[in-house]
Amino acid sequence: MKLFHIFIILILSVCFIVVSADNTFAAKTGNSDILGGRKPKTDSDRTILEIEEIVVSLSDKKGEVKNEIMQQVEYRFPLDPNIKPEKLNLSEITKKADLEAEKKYPFTREELKNKYSLQADKKFKTERINSKVTIEYRQGPYLHKVTGIFHGFTYGHDGIRIGRTVIPLIDLLPKDKIRFDQKYLLQEKKNYVKKCITKELSNREEYAIKQIKSAVNAISKKNEKAGYIYAWQKWRTPREVAKIIIKHHGSNK
Repeated sequence: MKLFHIFIILILSVCFIVVSADNTFAAKTGNSDILGGRKPKTDSDRTILEIEEIVVSLSDKKGEVKNEIMQQVEYRFPLDPNIKPEKLNLSEITKKADLEAEKKYPFTREELKNKYSLQADKKFKTERINSKVTIEYRQGPYLHKVTGIFHGFTYGHDGIRIGRTVIPLIDLLPKDKIRFDQKYLLQEKKNYVKKCITKELSNREEYAIKQIKSAVNAISKKNEKAGYIYAWQKWRTPREVAKIIIKHHGSNK
């Protein structure tokens, strides 16, 4: 399964933070583009906005305010966490998730084909000659229904005889056509098997992605609890984030 690259895109779409050169932050309204114009979704996002609010609230003061900003940030968050952040190894996480998915859904594509082919054989069957049947068919705008003995096919094998009624195969409704038209039956079996295999493989992939998300979220929560902030595609300390925001707002003056 090609989940590694798919999930990298997913992670970046959730965690990627952009700093715009035209930042017009307003602390009271929250109109900051520090998050790339999106609403805060994680604890890291909210921490970034809190630090930015501190920076903006003190940046209008005269004189050196960097130390005061750092003091205010440290009052709310530890500037430098005591432990290192846990690294996010997507390759290892994905490999583990794939193994777990294969345990839960252990069938190969060939095994699935055999399994659902047997199901299709039981599900879709042709009617036996001399059996009593009820069918519906359409001719022009009119829908007809007939009950009688199935005597077999017409000479050209393009119609069926129900009692004294001859009905072209092309006029049969799909639910009845599958009971008499061998080509249609085989195609429907093929479609059924393909659909079932696709669903099974999709379930396996969804399960793996769910495991990956769970592992990534666990690491994120652990790092955030330790005091780190996920910002600009990297786990950073509050001190680092504050410096970046100070520099950013300083460059906008």
